[in-house]
Amino acid sequence: MELLPPMPSWDILDKGGAADTLQAFRGPPEVGRKLLIEEIVFIEKVLPGSVVRTLTERGMEHHRAPYLKAAEREPLYRWPNEVPIERNPADVYAIVEKYHAWLLENDIQKLFF
Repeated sequence: MELLPPMPSWDILDKGGAADTLQAFRGPPEVGRKLLIEEIVFIEKVLPGSVVRTLTERGMEHHRAPYLKAAEREPLYRWPNEVPIERNPADVYAIVEKYHAWLLENDIQKLFF
């Protein structure tokens, strides 16, 4: 799915407080790690608040399952730090820009645009 466009600025995410949340996750490691690894905020708050329908308890259990132990939660910390915003991280931003350009140039079915 072509969900992740290049984001040249944080302003794109300002609607609904997404920028503030993501900046907290990406801020000082002691803050981001506490939120994402200790408190599992992405799974417990962001995920259910970001979908159109209400997630059932069974659905929440499904999303919690890979991260039951703190040692398994590193991807929850890494992901927001890899979202390409304002050309950072540079390597990821370059890949996303190239992919986005390819999507625009090619006549394939797209779900997002």
